[in-house]
Amino acid sequence: MSFQWGQDAGDKVDPAPSLCTCNEKHHVLRVVCVHMEYLECVQLVICKRNPAAAQLVHRGLFPCAPLSPTLAVNMDILEFALELFVHMGPMSGHGRPP
Repeated sequence: MSFQWGQDAGDKVDPAPSLCTCNEKHHVLRVVCVHMEYLECVQLVICKRNPAAAQLVHRGLFPCAPLSPTLAVNMDILEFALELFVHMGPMSGHGRPP
């Protein structure tokens, strides 16, 4: 299985945080986002008021680290994994120990 980058694979800067008027220091964080059929690289403008984790969750992505995540996974993939493990048969070797 191989992943493909989205149609516009270039880095996209999230425009929403640029509206932040707080006096905190802002910086850009690059995050690779894993979707069901493609990868996407985005750049988030973050500060204490608009942390990366909150911005990613707002986009429907789960950050893989609480502070300065560099990877995020689409919530649909997490739901798929949950359903997969819930319905996994007992003979798969991943169930309860014998």
